[in-house]
Amino acid sequence: MLAQLALLAALGGALPQEAEIEARFSIEPQEVEVGQPFRLTLRVEHPSRESVFDLKLNELQLDDSWVIFDMSRETAAGLPDRPGRSRTLWHWSLASLDPGPRRLLNELISLVDDERVASVDASETAIEVLSVLGEGEAQPRPLRGLPEGFGSLPQTDLSLWQRAWPGVLAFLLLCTGLALWRRLTRRPRNQAQPALAPLAELEVLRAEPAQELPAVRERHFALTRLVRRATDEKLGLARPGLTDEEWLAEVQRLLESGAAGAPEASAPNPLPPDLLAQLSEFLGAAQAIKYAKASSSGWALEETHAATRRILESLAQAHRPRTKESA
Repeated sequence: MLAQLALLAALGGALPQEAEIEARFSIEPQEVEVGQPFRLTLRVEHPSRESVFDLKLNELQLDDSWVIFDMSRETAAGLPDRPGRSRTLWHWSLASLDPGPRRLLNELISLVDDERVASVDASETAIEVLSVLGEGEAQPRPLRGLPEGFGSLPQTDLSLWQRAWPGVLAFLLLCTGLALWRRLTRRPRNQAQPALAPLAELEVLRAEPAQELPAVRERHFALTRLVRRATDEKLGLARPGLTDEEWLAEVQRLLESGAAGAPEASAPNPLPPDLLAQLSEFLGAAQAIKYAKASSSGWALEETHAATRRILESLAQAHRPRTKESA
């Protein structure tokens, strides 16, 4: 009996640690010149059975002394030295317009906004930004690819300002170019990119390969969001923060209570009468795969794609019901 209790206690202490999701930021390289791009990486280690495809990240907000070029994400990969654990990487390409020792800390801590993440480490985000003129240099370094002294007069005939102005001008042009690039490529905060039509987005998802189990689970998360978005647009319902069960109950309440309103008498294609049953069956099957309660094959994934298409086509052909407010 004592041995069983000790075993249960050991298992109970190990399970939470195995289920933790850990996030850590790093910078490479750690020494650059002003305006030289470097890479900021977010490494998320998580249980292999749990997908972080839908990890909640806020938009990276930096002041005007930084330039953000692009962002990318790598798919999950297993950790050979930690069985049952995987890692997923996010990358940002950045550049600093100010010289000196710099560090990103508070901006990164607030970037991860997901309650599943147990810890966020941003201690390795210090970077040394070198100025155009190095320590002890009275004039800029020669331009790369040109011989030293190219385009200059004898040293005795030039003043200090005449010798230094090409480097100062190059620095100003570089700062102006980077600022212009940032202004042209930065998307306004309040302006969201237009979403694809649901059926078009489905075709984009189907074209992406999904063979390994983590990728299959991520695909089911994406298909679930797609079906919910298309249904919300048709019913005038916006509940992205609800779980699948809560969202389905809200749709059922809306349909049964008549809050969505009856379709117009002249509407040739009202909402499908079995819409609620289709959504319930679809979400139940997807949930079993999303949360590792069932495995999935390529055939099962194709069935999920087909079920998604049937629901989206039914919604696309249906007449949007009038609400009581507009009736």
